[in-house]
Amino acid sequence: MRCAIFLLGLLALAGCARTSPPRAQTQTSSSALPVAHATPPAPTTAAQPPTQPKVEPVRPAVVDEKFTWELPGGALKWIETSRAVAHKLSVVMKAPPGSLVSIAVVLQPDLETAKQDLMMGMDPKKKLASAKLTDKADLEADVPAGQAYAIILRNHRDEAVTLDLSLKAP
Repeated sequence: MRCAIFLLGLLALAGCARTSPPRAQTQTSSSALPVAHATPPAPTTAAQPPTQPKVEPVRPAVVDEKFTWELPGGALKWIETSRAVAHKLSVVMKAPPGSLVSIAVVLQPDLETAKQDLMMGMDPKKKLASAKLTDKADLEADVPAGQAYAIILRNHRDEAVTLDLSLKAP
């Protein structure tokens, strides 16, 4: 008897029309995919054109280096460097008056040959710029992009010499 009354109550409830709006349901399942609802924001001011950030051109670092080197008698010294862009390299070398110093700017693949040439007292065969047996030199060399290069110095006297070397490139 109790079962019959219970079933009658369920049937009565099942036939009733819903009078309240459906409740919002939340899913707690981890397999549920999030749903994004995009509603455009209400315009608060007049429409403004989109602005783009100011883009600065890529500029390679400016070369402006100064060195003071001590070259023992008969010694050979060099520095290797490179830049990603083609540039005109300005090299200024100053030694005490009466010094006999040779200087050359060469590409890195030609460095060993150029060192041997300078040790024999010759001007390097493959060079971008050079000066031989001087106490002052002002060289300009056009260096190709992405190529490593070297500046080589050799003291041709038996006495040590202190010299100033300046490298500049825009």
